[in-house]
Amino acid sequence: MWAIKSKSLVPPGGWLYKCPTTGTEITATTYPNIADKVRKFCEANGFPFSEHSMDQVLCEHAHEIVCVGVPDGPARPRMRTMSFDDVLRGTKVILALKTRGKGQLVPAEEAEERSKTCASCSFNMEHEKKCPGICKQLEKVITALVGGAKTERDAQLKSCQVCGCVNKAQVWVPYDILRVGVTAEMDTQWPEYCWKRPKD
Repeated sequence: MWAIKSKSLVPPGGWLYKCPTTGTEITATTYPNIADKVRKFCEANGFPFSEHSMDQVLCEHAHEIVCVGVPDGPARPRMRTMSFDDVLRGTKVILALKTRGKGQLVPAEEAEERSKTCASCSFNMEHEKKCPGICKQLEKVITALVGGAKTERDAQLKSCQVCGCVNKAQVWVPYDILRVGVTAEMDTQWPEYCWKRPKD
């Protein structure tokens, strides 16, 4: 996780925010101005806004004189490779959806809201390596379970780099079912705006 040392500081060349979803670049010479511009951009495009999430993106492009790495809290987004543990956890979720959840999906309105959050999230990325073998088959099974269900942002949805899930499929799965595949480590990494965070 990154933290801005002081919001009165200005990186060389000014502040730069590059939207993780659209690639749109927003610039400003002061922190209050960049925050205002990014907030308005998110509101205009239906993306959730979080100052913490914005700071993480700003620090990816800012000089070290204004940002510092912080060990605790959500991890900095990184490309991950699917592991055997991911396959096991994914299998547990599939079984829970078929047995406990009876294959029931969330309402379309809820899936759309989730997709908005995922599409604008900096953890929404392709895996470092393509998912081969049984892992690829698992992705196909999960996608098949949601049938033809789609959201308006399907084209922008990739994979979650916290849990490894296929975002365009998981936005349709009930919260309690998805939590079957969540680990304690993941619960320390969700962004503050994530809908998969533990509920109070």
